[in-house]
Amino acid sequence: MTHWYISFATDAVFRGATVVEATDAEDAIKVASDRGINPGGEAAILEIPLAAESKADLVAMKNRLVGKDEMLAMGGKRAADCSEEIQNKFNAQADVVCAGCNLSEQVPKS
Repeated sequence: MTHWYISFATDAVFRGATVVEATDAEDAIKVASDRGINPGGEAAILEIPLAAESKADLVAMKNRLVGKDEMLAMGGKRAADCSEEIQNKFNAQADVVCAGCNLSEQVPKS
């Protein structure tokens, strides 16, 4: 299995991010939903290269929803703060699940 980074957001707010282990991007969003760490909204899903899977910041995000302040404290960057080149690479490689298609909208809330 592969590790996947998932970022959740709406047009108005960042909802959090996580790292999960899954077979593909579709499975990654399902795993996040099953674990209760899918807060809804649009999801950008990116496969983590094998060489990066053991980085401390990614390990700290595994199977838990991490907010903006914690991500920034771990050295993460907001997409808007990255160079245009990095933003373009992310956009070209990320799978995106629209808010209306996000599984969290289909998971019963307790």
